[in-house]
Amino acid sequence: ADDPAAVALTANQHAAVMQLTDATLPTGGFAHSGGIEAAMQLGLFRSAMDEQELVRRFILAAARSTLRLQGPFALAAHDMVYNTGSGDQRRVVPDLIDHWDVLDARLHAHLVANAVACRASTQQGTALSRVLAYWLPSLLLEGLPPKLPRAGHMATVFGLAGGLMGLPRGVMLQALVHCTVRDATSAAVRLNSLGPLAAVGFQASVMRELLADVSAAQAAPPG
Repeated sequence: ADDPAAVALTANQHAAVMQLTDATLPTGGFAHSGGIEAAMQLGLFRSAMDEQELVRRFILAAARSTLRLQGPFALAAHDMVYNTGSGDQRRVVPDLIDHWDVLDARLHAHLVANAVACRASTQQGTALSRVLAYWLPSLLLEGLPPKLPRAGHMATVFGLAGGLMGLPRGVMLQALVHCTVRDATSAAVRLNSLGPLAAVGFQASVMRELLADVSAAQAAPPG
């Protein structure tokens, strides 16, 4: 498994991962609080303990939960994109999207019991699918499949995007976790649990703590 902290990226890969994790990408991430709003309403952050520490623990738990359940599906979507031909020439797998549809349905079966999380995942995944329909052709990628998914879950669409853009699998997974943490941190700022300046260092420290989890998640098969 590649260590995302040690992988060298090309200029094109740098540009792709920066845009994929850009907060302005219209995927609706900031419409979902990652459970922060519900936790506040339930009083989970009211304690003698420092509120910022409680928020930190909550976001870490949410990110690790995403990694353990959805991370393997994002990796599987990433890994199914290419076959390696003679001379290490990569070719897009025939019927890629048909295989991807089966994987996305498997993830849906895991998420459907939690209606709120399932709806958030499909809304963000479908929004990212719409973005990719305009974005990927502009990258002039070789072997782009003739059709892309019109809908799907965030993790499987994100993994597919990372694979098609040629991002290393660990980098793609770290980017997905970054988006999860960023959106939850943004919700905490919006709900006045964190100050906007404090949130910068807060998010950086949470992501640093999750690096080992990202590396470990790469070895986990889809459940």
